[in-house]
Amino acid sequence: MARAARFLDDAGVVFRPAVNEELAATAVAGTQLLRQAPGRRHDGVTGFWYGKNPGLDRAADAIRHGTLAGTTALGARSR
Repeated sequence: MARAARFLDDAGVVFRPAVNEELAATAVAGTQLLRQAPGRRHDGVTGFWYGKNPGLDRAADAIRHGTLAGTTALGARSR
C-alpha cells in the first residue's frame, strides 16, 4: 500500500498502517457514522480492517459495537 501511495492519493484513499487492532477497528466503525457528523465533506466512506488472530480477539468489542451501530446507506456492511 505504501508503494501505491501516489495512486491512492489521487483516488482520495487514506491508508494508515497500525499495530493497534482495537484502535483500527474503532476507526473503521467510525467511518460508518460519518453521515451523522455535522459539516461532513464526504459521503459513502468505507473502511477496511485486517488483523491477526490475537488482534481480532482484542478488537472483538470494537467490531461488535460497529456491527450493532449499523452502516450508512452508502457505506459498507460488516460481514
